[in-house]
This record gives sequence, C-alpha cells and structure tokens, in this order.
Amino acid sequence: MSQIFNSSGTWTVPVGYSAIVTVQVWGAGGGGGNSNHAGGGGGGAYVNRGTMTVPSGTYNVTVGVGGGPEVNGTNSSITLNTSTGMVTLTAGGGLAAIGSTGGSGGTPIAGTNLHSGGSGANGTGIIGGGGGGSATSISNGGNATGSTGGTGEGNGGNGGTVNNQGGQSGVAPGGGGGGKANGTGISGSGAAGRIIITVDQALPISLLSFSGEAQGHHINLSWSTATEINNDYMAVERSADGINFSEIGRVNGAGTSYDVHRYHFTDAAPVNGLNYYRLRQVDIDGVGSYHKIISVEMDALRPGIQVKAYPNPTSDFLSLSWDSHAEPTLIRVFDMTGKEQMHRVTAAGLTQYSLPVSQLSNGTYVLQVQHGNINEVIRFQKY
Repeated sequence: MSQIFNSSGTWTVPVGYSAIVTVQVWGAGGGGGNSNHAGGGGGGAYVNRGTMTVPSGTYNVTVGVGGGPEVNGTNSSITLNTSTGMVTLTAGGGLAAIGSTGGSGGTPIAGTNLHSGGSGANGTGIIGGGGGGSATSISNGGNATGSTGGTGEGNGGNGGTVNNQGGQSGVAPGGGGGGKANGTGISGSGAAGRIIITVDQALPISLLSFSGEAQGHHINLSWSTATEINNDYMAVERSADGINFSEIGRVNGAGTSYDVHRYHFTDAAPVNGLNYYRLRQVDIDGVGSYHKIISVEMDALRPGIQVKAYPNPTSDFLSLSWDSHAEPTLIRVFDMTGKEQMHRVTAAGLTQYSLPVSQLSNGTYVLQVQHGNINEVIRFQKY
C-alpha cells in the first residue's frame, strides 16, 4: 500500500510495530526566468533506497516547493530510523532560470538510485525556453529543447512562443517551469516535489486493547485496533486451562484501515471459573497470527468448588482447599506446553491437600482441580 505526499507532513509506524518499506523522493522544479524570451527552470532530482525495515515512530516528510519566476525549487527529504541506522533521502530541487538562461536540473544529495533533473532551455528570439523534466526512477530528467519542456517523471512546462504568451508551469512531480515569450506574459512556476512511501510488509493489526467482563451468565469481550492491513477477520478462541484453545466465533475485520476500530463479542457459554481468551487475526491471503491472552473469571456459574491455592508463588508445597464434595478429587498439574507433570486423586469428602511441588522445575504451571464433570483451573508459579 502506497502513501503519496504532494506536500509536507508526517508518516507514522504504530507503537510496537515495524514496517518494511520502499521510499521514492522527487525534488521540486525551478521557476522560469523573469525577462523577455526567458529561460526555463530545471527539473527536480530523484532518489530512493531499496527496502528498509522501519521501527515504530513518527517521521517528518518534507516535500519541496516549486519555485516561481527566478526562484529555485526546494529539496524534498525524509530521515528514517531503520534497522541499519538513520537513513536520509534527499532529492535536490531544480534551479530557476536567470533571465534568458535556463536553470540546471536538481542534483540527488542522499540515497541510492540517484538521478538528476533535466535542465531548462535558454530563451531565444521571441520564445521562452521550456522547463526541464524531473528525473525518473530509471533515468535523468529530459533536458528541454527550445520552447518544449523536457520529459521525465514530471514533464517541464513549455515556454511561450508568441508575443505576450506566458510559460507553462511544470507538471508534478518536480517539472521545471517554462519561460515566457516577449511582452506581458509571465514565466511558469516549477511543480512541487513528491514523496511516495510504499509499505511492502507490516503486521496485520495493531491491537490497542483487549478486555473482557462477566455479565450474568455471559462474558462480553471488547477490543480495538489502531491500524489494520488486509485484515479479513478475527477469530475468538477460548481455553479452560490457558493452554489448549478452540475457536468460538469470528468477527469481520476492516480490511485496510488507519483509523481506530472497536469490536465486541459475547461468549454465551463460558466455562466455570477462569476463561482464557485470545485473538487469531487472519488476513485476506489466509495467513493467521495470534495476539495477547486475557482471562475472565465466571463466578456466576460456579457450583461450589471454590478452589484456593497458597502460597503462590511457592518453592516446596502448594496448600489446596475447596468446598466439601461427595466425589473424589482429581488434581492435575500441567506445564505451559500442556504436558501433564503431576496426577493425584484424593478421597471423597476431603477438602484440603498439601501438594508437593519441589521436584518441579522453576516456572509457571496450570493446576486443575476436578470433581466429576466440574473443574476449576488456577495458574501458579514455582521458584
């Protein structure tokens, strides 16, 4: 996706994200001379630099201003913080004609793939000189001949050819202005420069927030995005243990957008206790990526396990307690890959248990306490 700047402004990569981009820069064109049979102004230069990885930030974009009669076109430039350091791309503006003498084309100053602007033609006899063409991405701008403007990415304006005829202004981006003929006409102005930033690759969505709230027997989820690129839909996935997730619904995305969008989804059938949720974003090409995990506790559905685990974190024992229950209690511990590390079964009616965890490696674990078909999940830290 390309963003075209015909005037100065800013360009932003959202916080926490990076973009692979290519940038093209054209300088502005110079103006025609300020005399009879005036010369044409020079065209703007062109630079770019292959693909660059640009981190989050707001970058100033300076687009050159075309010159009026006997006023030079100004430079266009942008400085980016890239994975290889600061990179500045600057394309020089074309010089204005002085009297009947055509102006020189702009010079590339910083970047790669450098091309100069074309020179304006001199004014002769009663005609005005044509303005030089701005450079293209593959060659220097064309030099003007006679009253005909030079060709290029932005053609130069033609000069006047009869008495009292003015010169034409350059054609954006960066064409030089043509000179006037004899008499009362005026010379043309140079065209403004241009900068084009093309995003070749970026993360599909920039997630601003993701939260959930239990209401009655439902859990309402809300999230918002700052930017979306080719975002087809977002799948909502739920887990009872924070490890094994399954999809419970989808919400359509906004495609490509740089505006804030807010989304909502209701889980009408949450599990008892903690519910874990994550978003899986899928772009138009079918490529998916995962975003942050949140947890929401559903107290309204609990039938009475009410598991407590302490101390947490712990190094030796995890003391467990739960409400009285007529069935045996199944206690299981999983690591974060979903592999079971411990398995215990207590007698029916027991409401407390001291679980030895010293043999576990340091890290985060998932504790599952189950009575029949009712279970509750708690995460704990072993140190």
